[in-house]
Amino acid sequence: MSTHADDLGSIPQDAIGYILSYLNLSEVAACSSICQIWRSGGKQSLHTQYGHDLELKNLGVYPLENCSLEMEDDMNKYKDMLDNHNTTFFVNLGTEIMKAGRNNQYYNILNRQSEDEPSAFFYTYQSQSSKHLIYLLMLLITQAKNEALLALLHVLQGFIEHLMEQSILYQVQDYKDDMKLIQHALCFTDNLTETLDDDTSFAVYLINIKIKMNLIRRASGTLQWKARMVFPIDPQQHVSYKNISSIPPHELAKQLTIQRCLILDAIKPHEYCGYPWRHSQEKCPNIMKSVRSFENVSSWIATAIVTPPTAQERAAMLEYFIQLCYHLLEVRNFDFVFCVMGALTSASVYRLKSTFELISEEHDKMLKKYQDLVSLRSDFIQTRVLLQTCDHMTCLPFHGLFLGDLKAVHDSIMKPTHYFGSHTSKMEYKLISRLQRYRFEQGYFPSSDCVHDPEEFFIIPAIQELLEKELATAVPVQQLYQVSLLREPRI
Repeated sequence: MSTHADDLGSIPQDAIGYILSYLNLSEVAACSSICQIWRSGGKQSLHTQYGHDLELKNLGVYPLENCSLEMEDDMNKYKDMLDNHNTTFFVNLGTEIMKAGRNNQYYNILNRQSEDEPSAFFYTYQSQSSKHLIYLLMLLITQAKNEALLALLHVLQGFIEHLMEQSILYQVQDYKDDMKLIQHALCFTDNLTETLDDDTSFAVYLINIKIKMNLIRRASGTLQWKARMVFPIDPQQHVSYKNISSIPPHELAKQLTIQRCLILDAIKPHEYCGYPWRHSQEKCPNIMKSVRSFENVSSWIATAIVTPPTAQERAAMLEYFIQLCYHLLEVRNFDFVFCVMGALTSASVYRLKSTFELISEEHDKMLKKYQDLVSLRSDFIQTRVLLQTCDHMTCLPFHGLFLGDLKAVHDSIMKPTHYFGSHTSKMEYKLISRLQRYRFEQGYFPSSDCVHDPEEFFIIPAIQELLEKELATAVPVQQLYQVSLLREPRI
């Protein structure tokens, strides 16, 4: 260990101030007097370097006893207190420390209410860093012996790592360039060794913390966001369409892709965290909107195939949507390939044997190919291989695949015993950052200086208006199945 590490072990009451000043994280700064506040039952007030008072007298503080316990016992006691009766104290104490150590800039950021500003990130940063800070304080207070040094540095490592992960995880600003800069900084830390066994790797983590904080200050200091990328209206499109089948499939594929882009673009990264769509759907409104939109389009496609009265008409619609899949793949809209195939393999459509017998051999081969692509076999292995070829290309990946992977992080992966779940956070971070990378590799948006190009993505109002009317005609699943039985009764 270095001299700095020895200093931390030899003067534990001053270590927290030393660590925080070394990290240059003044917004969570504290000093050794916090030890006296803790031991006095929280009845004192700490005056910080920023002139704020740290009030603890109303927090229900319970001073630690039996300070001679071994480190492992102390850690277990801390976790028990946090898990059980004393949760409120730790949360309130962390909040008060943050308030006391925050300068005016951070105070203003945390109190902004505008949805267009990254307040969600800062609230999360406040919560997560406070918990780790309290953990560090507990170790410093309860274990002043030199034997605690290794555990102390391990906790510090977790604090730094978790702070970095949460920083990108809850970054909700919409700057394309800033997001890429942040991703580059984090990719650099991802390549470091998992265990910090030397001063060099430890210093690299500290440097990257500083880089990240500077990026956040830069993003949060701007009052208005840059104009979002938008799809322009096609200046040369004056064609009207009677029904969906009169729209060329390649044009419909583009218009559906535009719709999907706008819906997915509205999702904030923090909505993915913690699998909220299972229990707290109000925390992820844009994710729920995307799911409902996906299901509605799939129901509409199934309705369009089932409702025509004759088998020939149904077969024509079936071929049309198979052709639509081809063009969706051309523009790499994999999300709606799954949407269309979900409709074509739904119970109401798949049972129409007479209809499927009337489609051409070419369309039948295409259908089998697309069924293999969206197959559940080997955990969507075909889709995953295809997505790997599009890592740096414009595409709309199957959104449900990422939602399923995030669910697996919380439901299936064996979590380590580390209290703060850094392994889970790291898995979340990797999935969300990959999804964000697809988002910012957008090539669907035309450049501002481009002339009209038929291959570009322009909004065609006539198609969008017709789509809006058609999507409203989607028949519920159970009702549509009864219509399917009328079209081709069971034999």
